[in-house]
Amino acid sequence: MPRPLILFFIGGITFFLATVLFIFVQAQNEALPARSPAACNDVLIQGSPEKQTNVLFVGTADEAEEYSDYLLAYEPFTSNKERFNFYRIDKTFDCARYKKIALYCYSQELQSQAAACPHDFIITLESAPVSLRASAYMEVASININLPKTVLLHELGHLFGLDEEYEAGYNPGISSPNCKIRCDQFTGTGCFQECSDGAHLRSVDEGVMRTLSPADDSNPYGSYNTERISERITMSRSKITGFATQEETRCLDTSYLLIEVDPRQPEWKVRTIAKESGCVVQTDGSATYTLKDDEMNAVFSDTFTVPRLFTDGNEDADDAIEGQTFEDQNLFYLTIPADTGATSVVITDSAGDERAQAALNVNNRACEVTL
Repeated sequence: MPRPLILFFIGGITFFLATVLFIFVQAQNEALPARSPAACNDVLIQGSPEKQTNVLFVGTADEAEEYSDYLLAYEPFTSNKERFNFYRIDKTFDCARYKKIALYCYSQELQSQAAACPHDFIITLESAPVSLRASAYMEVASININLPKTVLLHELGHLFGLDEEYEAGYNPGISSPNCKIRCDQFTGTGCFQECSDGAHLRSVDEGVMRTLSPADDSNPYGSYNTERISERITMSRSKITGFATQEETRCLDTSYLLIEVDPRQPEWKVRTIAKESGCVVQTDGSATYTLKDDEMNAVFSDTFTVPRLFTDGNEDADDAIEGQTFEDQNLFYLTIPADTGATSVVITDSAGDERAQAALNVNNRACEVTL
């Protein structure tokens, strides 16, 4: 083969390989592709979302109407019904079976789909064998609709911060709203042994956080726990959120940063950061994330629930709940405001200990700093 032809052939191969390499590098440097949120459907809208408690159902229209009506029939939701908005998205995925014992719908896909609607809590509805428990993790309740319907009240109690009131084998800690170490910490109520563990006390003997057949059907949580939930419902909703401060929901016109956190080691890791379309989740809890600028000044801070997974169920509603709790064993996601000018995020646990920090670089897949 003539030398000029050989050089031309080699040059062509070199150009081709360089082009492929350039495209590959560009693809790696691009932000993770944004997922499309689902279509948001209104179920019951009673106020501007930043002032309401927003509940998102994942299921059919009939299921969302049935379960929202059921919820509003019980205290403290009846007395606060005007403070709730209910939304719905179609369920386009199957939930996992956590350790083959519980329905578990929490996932990155759910977070992305749910961003179509303003929401504080997500309630997924799925038909499963009655041997499969319901669960609550972060802001998501995974409801097996074949269990007694009171399981919805129980799991929603967890989303509002309540701990188990049966022997679940974990220490609820000093920040628990319903498990105390002294009877005088309850006001005007009873005091009963056993609340998450044998050392803590509860305020109601047979409430819905202990049994799916509560003694007082008109007040299933008991008066003390009802007050705690009411406080959460009526608290000021002044946080910066990803949706506009007007009556009309505009989630698809906004964006947020989705952070995946792995808490399975003492040093939590921020695994991925992606910019996606949709609303920021409004959350409350005892753990905190703080957004900081280049000079490490805090520009925004918010709280979130500790990564504790509750699994609860019983084929017989008249018996005590059968359940198990898992702490720091599952990935969780934070949705944070996208346009704050922040360049990094710092995450602290419920004790105030710093567990992870990461640069807010949406072009990365794992730009993490472990402590």
